[in-house]
Amino acid sequence: MIAQLIEEMVTGLGYSVAGVARTVAEALKEYSELKFDVVLLDINLDGNRNPETANYLLERGIPFAFVTGYDTVIDPHHAHVPLLHKPFTDEELGAVLAELVGPGEVQDMMADATDSKSPPTSQQAS
Repeated sequence: MIAQLIEEMVTGLGYSVAGVARTVAEALKEYSELKFDVVLLDINLDGNRNPETANYLLERGIPFAFVTGYDTVIDPHHAHVPLLHKPFTDEELGAVLAELVGPGEVQDMMADATDSKSPPTSQQAS
C-alpha cells in the first residue's frame, strides 16, 4: 500500500516508475533486468535492515535515496545517501528526485511556461 502511494507520488511529479520490488531478491533481479535512472530504496526492505541492496547500487554508481521511518542509515558508508523520512510530502520527494536525476516532466513543463527550454523528458524511478 505504501509502495503504491509512493508510485502515485512519483508519477504525479512527472517521472515514470520502471518497477517496484518488495523483497531484496526482487530488487536485485529488477536492478539487472530493468532500465532506470534512480532508485527509491526502503531501508527496511524484506522486513530487515539489509545493506546489500544499497551496496549493490553504490558499487554500480546508480543514484538512490533511502525511504525510511528510521532516523539513521544502516551503515556509515551510506551516510551521504539522501534520506526521505516517512511520511514525506510530494515536495520533499520531488526535491530528492530532482537532486538525483533532474526535474520530472511536470517541473519541466512549469519551467517551459516561463522560458524557452527544449521539450520535457521523463525520468524513471523505481
